[in-house]
Amino acid sequence: PETNSTNQLLATRIYLFMLGISIIIITTFMAFQQQTHAFTVESPTEIHVEQLRLQYPSTLSCPCTQLAVRYETFLNVSSMPHEICSSPLVSSQWSLALLNRADIWRAADWFLLSTHFRRLSWMCELAQQAIDQSVFTFASNELINKEVLSRDSFEVQINTTLQLFIEQLPARFRRMITFI
Repeated sequence: PETNSTNQLLATRIYLFMLGISIIIITTFMAFQQQTHAFTVESPTEIHVEQLRLQYPSTLSCPCTQLAVRYETFLNVSSMPHEICSSPLVSSQWSLALLNRADIWRAADWFLLSTHFRRLSWMCELAQQAIDQSVFTFASNELINKEVLSRDSFEVQINTTLQLFIEQLPARFRRMITFI
């Protein structure tokens, strides 16, 4: 019986020692563990978001209240006509000037030149219409994101999207001309 009580006493001492070590380990772990505090900032400005992003780079969560924003709200895309399309050669005044000078040329020459410049004018108008329609369609597209983007990420995404739009525009125009 005495060995039994000695064994129980030893087991209790081992148990208490292990319990003490466990409490010390848990307390030490909790003391050095980073605490996470959540707070909400209603309608932060761009500057405030960037400051928070610098202060909390790995833990900042900034969900968007509006997931989709049309490109036209923050982007203005415009086109510049080719120098030929903006020259007087494609104007109706030029065709009239050729008509007034028809006495110098033969009728076949005048007709050929006039047809050429009218076709050139038509191509310029068609190109401008295609560009205007593509820009309108592009501006109607939406940037969709569930989190606020950093300025760098935003600029990279927009520049990539614009570059893709610009690269695809001539191919769309060629398909349209081929269809016509």
